[in-house]
Amino acid sequence: MAKDTILGIAKKSIEELLYNNNNKWIPNHDILKNENLDRKQGVFVTLYEDKSEQKLRGCIGIPFPKFSIGEAIAISARDSASKDPRFKPVSREELSTIHIVVEILSEISPIVCSDLNSLKTQIKLGQDGLIVKYMDRSGLLLPDVPVKYNWDVEEYIYHLLIKARIPKNIEYNDHLEFFRFTSIIYK
Repeated sequence: MAKDTILGIAKKSIEELLYNNNNKWIPNHDILKNENLDRKQGVFVTLYEDKSEQKLRGCIGIPFPKFSIGEAIAISARDSASKDPRFKPVSREELSTIHIVVEILSEISPIVCSDLNSLKTQIKLGQDGLIVKYMDRSGLLLPDVPVKYNWDVEEYIYHLLIKARIPKNIEYNDHLEFFRFTSIIYK
């Protein structure tokens, strides 16, 4: 997978949205096949105000393999630019300075643990992204998040629970599920 193609798909998708009001653009299938981007895999696209990556501008992804990598990049990029509820949509003027980060996720696998203490021993900071599911709630944090904020494993789990709107003092039970994944980052 070529870095230039991956980042190019993300940028082109945002440009199509901003300049042509095209919120359906996806890359040509032949390009995806030639670049090995035609298989289904999870993807996240994060936008920052600039290359310093200090100010988040949008972050949306499709964690489960629902679309081809190329399609998931295009969808996630335009959604990051226009649908992240934490931010106003990206403007044409911002596009020249926006820094794009694409993460292609590994397979998502369950973490088998008997309690939160055993969970803590299984997490590798900076390597494992985490998903939590509890009843109808879920949350996801990408692998580099705890490193950026200098969190230890306990803080990582705490913030994951907050993101999913799960009480931080929840007792481990059959309805509480944790999953892990890794990612390859393109910037």
